[in-house]
Amino acid sequence: MKRAQSTQNICKDRLMKKRTSAPADIMAYNAELLANFEKEKKILEVRISELAKVAESRKGEIEKHKYEIKRLKDHLSCS
Repeated sequence: MKRAQSTQNICKDRLMKKRTSAPADIMAYNAELLANFEKEKKILEVRISELAKVAESRKGEIEKHKYEIKRLKDHLSCS
């Protein structure tokens, strides 16, 4: 006589069947998404770098203008 399986064992078997690897088309889609995200990340990193350089150069210009303003104010006050 065959022994009956418990519902726990039956459920466990069903879960194991659901854990098979994802279909190839889903894996390809995920790989494409990842590649696109990586590409976009690189583009954004380059853009951030460019903006940081622009910000640094503008900081220098601001300092130069501040110095020029101070010099002109001093020149006016002496006159």
